[in-house]
Amino acid sequence: MIKIDSKNSFAGGISLFELVVVLGIMAGWMALMFPVIRNAVSDARAVRCMNNQRQVVTGVACYSNSNDSKYPESVATIGIEEGYWNWQEPTMLT
Repeated sequence: MIKIDSKNSFAGGISLFELVVVLGIMAGWMALMFPVIRNAVSDARAVRCMNNQRQVVTGVACYSNSNDSKYPESVATIGIEEGYWNWQEPTMLT
């Protein structure tokens, strides 16, 4: 057990220099971490988009399996021929 008498008492405060050093270290870590976090968010967004595309393809394939191998009509459907799903990019002029 450590005994502290009144002559050797510790004030318990924090100096301005210590505060500046800690803030400097935290700023350095944040500067290193921001690009890493930004890349992780970008990668997560790309994975989410790929998953959405996979879900759409799976849904269309399930529809086709349930409807005699015919695909659903689309907003971008140009013409319907028997057994075919004619599709073109909807942003393109035909």
